[in-house]
Formats: sequence, structure tokens, C-alpha cells
Amino acid sequence: TGETIKIKASKKVAFRPSKDLKDRVL
Repeated sequence: TGETIKIKASKKVAFRPSKDLKDRVL
């Protein structure tokens, strides 16, 4: 269970910067 949480957290961290970049470009 701990590994799945880490994977989800890492995905969120990786997804967040791309979202910020999209917002900045738009």
C-alpha cells in the first residue's frame, strides 16, 4: 500500500509542473 501511495504522489508531482506550464502558456 505504501508503494502505491508513493507512485500516486510521484505522478501528482510530475503532473503538477506540466499543468503549471500549460497555465503559463495559456
